Amino acid sequence: MCRPFFLSCLVLLVAVCTASAKEKHFEQLRVLLIADAAKCVTCHEQPDGKALNLYGRQLESMGKDETLADRILKLEAEAPLEAKAPVRKKIEQNHDVDRDGVANWIEILGGTNPGRDDSVPPAAEVQRIKSAVSCTTCHTLVNGPGEGLAANPHNELGKKLATTFVTKREKGRPVARPVGPEAIAEAAERTPILTRLAMNKTKKPKNGKATFWERLLMRRSTIDPKQEPTSRELSALRREQGRRKKKTSREKEYGISSKAHPLDGFLLDAKGLVD
Repeated sequence: MCRPFFLSCLVLLVAVCTASAKEKHFEQLRVLLIADAAKCVTCHEQPDGKALNLYGRQLESMGKDETLADRILKLEAEAPLEAKAPVRKKIEQNHDVDRDGVANWIEILGGTNPGRDDSVPPAAEVQRIKSAVSCTTCHTLVNGPGEGLAANPHNELGKKLATTFVTKREKGRPVARPVGPEAIAEAAERTPILTRLAMNKTKKPKNGKATFWERLLMRRSTIDPKQEPTSRELSALRREQGRRKKKTSREKEYGISSKAHPLDGFLLDAKGLVD
């Protein structure tokens, strides 16, 4: 691929989340972050070579006729609750192809190689990524008392995404905008989650300086004020994002949106987030 959960209870929350009706939301967000952080050597033996490493070969085995986005999603997806032990074991082994004890996606977001067992991020970085990229990205609680949203209340980002929607057009004319909380929620559910995230790209938590998306890129909690990046950190991120948007200054090792690997599948819903 050229370019380019700290406590056990949080792991449990993630497992519950990914087994719920919203599992695709979280899993697609995770693939989006993988797409942003991936480098040539995430999948290839060499930055300028075609030979695949262990992770790349595993991705290739997920189905050559499927889009790269869907293959990553399939490889990293959690096992269904109803999966039998042998199936569950195989799925879980796919989550750590080099058997170094750190999940593929965490390695990619942490800047190490998921296809090499001698390349792992520091333990503190692993815990930081797990805590930032989880169900709590959009929820204050998962599987709490009650049912539905009462059991899984949204945080500030979650509330914005739950009221963000795209209005379709019929015969060239816009359809009437939904009115009322229920209609708005239904319209939001019909809008792909990554599209909703892209539409909120510039939104910030209350009294925050970094946007929700920037905080995710920095592996920070989307709402915790204690994890607000410093002005220097934020400026560095924005400079890097600016370089990566320009063909003349983008590092060649990044290229999931390059000619060799253009964005595909559901990642096209995230237009404007990964370029």
